[in-house]
Amino acid sequence: MISQIRKNIVKIRKEKGLTQRDLSKISGISQRLIAYYEKEVKQIPSDNLIKLIKSLKVNADELLGLKKIKENITSEESKILKKISKLSKSD
Repeated sequence: MISQIRKNIVKIRKEKGLTQRDLSKISGISQRLIAYYEKEVKQIPSDNLIKLIKSLKVNADELLGLKKIKENITSEESKILKKISKLSKSD
């Protein structure tokens, strides 16, 4: 199951046009941890799993591979996410 979660994180992130760095800024999870979650992890802490679900704007079933991933966001929404990822924490 964890391998499916890892694949889904990568798939959803790329479909939304996000880099690991972008997802890091949006979620508050370090880029290094996101890379680890995408490749090697055997378990993701529930608090970070929730952050990923919210940041990627999917439901838990989609990220866990229990439900087909819905068609994602529009290109306009992707542009907005990119802009958000470039904001500093104070912004």
